[in-house]
Amino acid sequence: MLLAALTTDAKIGLALTAAVFAGFSLIVALVVSRSRPDFPGRRLPAFLVVSVLLFVAMITAVLVFGSKTKAETAAAREKIAVGETDYALEVPKTTVAPGVYTLEVTNYGQIPHNLTVQGPGGKKKATKTIGPGESASLVIELRKGSYIFFSSLPGQQQQGVSETVTVS
Repeated sequence: MLLAALTTDAKIGLALTAAVFAGFSLIVALVVSRSRPDFPGRRLPAFLVVSVLLFVAMITAVLVFGSKTKAETAAAREKIAVGETDYALEVPKTTVAPGVYTLEVTNYGQIPHNLTVQGPGGKKKATKTIGPGESASLVIELRKGSYIFFSSLPGQQQQGVSETVTVS
């Protein structure tokens, strides 16, 4: 679960550091100890220094790469306020650049709504049902194309709770 929260470059950095650490451990344990039964012998100080340096490198990699979570990356993404009333959906921009957005949806109406985003290819992503005066957030990656923002509750899209957003 924690691994899923890391960015791709953080996963790669941790994997490379772990591979070096594990490779050193396996070589010392399986290869060097067979060819030199007295290992580390006189080389004990050098072996300890290398072991400690690799251990510190692994801990540092966890601290540096482990702090680059998708959640922190998400904090830097652009937020778009979306307002819903009983017969309208208000989006401040109908043309946006490709990227990851947090749609902050507020229901200003008297009946429940949700926000469903349908993109190219028919893929949909939606918030939970939002009661009057309530809010919800939807994190979504928008790629080039046209998206329909609408309330998917019965009859609401037909009543005007809909807007088209172009990503270019």
